[in-house]
Amino acid sequence: MEINYAFDYSHEPVNPGRQVVLDGMPAGTGDTEDTPSPLIPDFSSKPYEIYCGDAPETIRGLKAGGTQFDTVITSPPYLQQRFYGDSPREIGRGTGRGKVCITQQDWKDFLSGIPDASVDVCVTDPPYWTLDKWRNIGSTTRLGGNRDKSGQRPEMFYETIGQDEMVLLVGELERVLKHDGHLYLFCDDIVAPMVLLQVRNGKMGFEDAHQLIWNKMCIGMGYHYRRSYECIVFAWKKGKRRLANLGTADILTHKRVAGGYPTEKPVALVQELVAQSVRPGNTVIDPFAGSGVLAAACPQELGCNILLGDKSPEAVAHMSRRLGA
Repeated sequence: MEINYAFDYSHEPVNPGRQVVLDGMPAGTGDTEDTPSPLIPDFSSKPYEIYCGDAPETIRGLKAGGTQFDTVITSPPYLQQRFYGDSPREIGRGTGRGKVCITQQDWKDFLSGIPDASVDVCVTDPPYWTLDKWRNIGSTTRLGGNRDKSGQRPEMFYETIGQDEMVLLVGELERVLKHDGHLYLFCDDIVAPMVLLQVRNGKMGFEDAHQLIWNKMCIGMGYHYRRSYECIVFAWKKGKRRLANLGTADILTHKRVAGGYPTEKPVALVQELVAQSVRPGNTVIDPFAGSGVLAAACPQELGCNILLGDKSPEAVAHMSRRLGA
């Protein structure tokens, strides 16, 4: 299994007379012939301004600033054809046939770079807004809370997404999923009904959805009748992608991860979802990858292309250690 990094880089103006940089690689290096090219302008004869970077954020930033372009040269890593190689940084290689691409990006930028109807399965656990309630109360130690501020876990106070963003997220996931794609979205009992209503409103490409229950085998948040479960919204598009085992119940029992990465899901739980929906050679994504459990749960022999995104540098570092070992 091949694992590669991908970052967003800030644009950088290149002054006349400096070396030309295309897609982050200096001309004459790598697979570029080390000979003068007629496509590269002579900077000594006319002033040029070149901006170079990696990922759509470069163009977005320039466009927002009023910059207009005469020419754009790029070679995007389109799905199932080309993935990021060793530039800017290789974090590990394996022996399987599949590929894993880890991207440090916000979910909006991550999904905006994925073409329509190109993903087979998405398994994700977005940081939904209701988590703020428990952290702000300050007594739920699992989410970093503690009535004594000095005893709180700062890594658990990550940014959450609101209701409006959740609606946009579900819409974007529907866009990138293939006609027979499957979506598994972890959430709580407050968020789940909203997502189910959105999926079933008839305005999207989903055929229907079903609420699954993850039984954590221990009590969790709350002050009375404390929760020992988490919801998983399973939504499917109108194509015919059958589950591998139609006899599987809608309550999945797996002991939660204690002391791991924030809100980390058990490998065995995600393996069960993968076994139900993922087929050999599929493209699988998680825009809130966190601990990287999706890649850890996908058998290498399936040869899947796995795209993991997370805005947190700590998450990217954690995934690189876990998957690059």
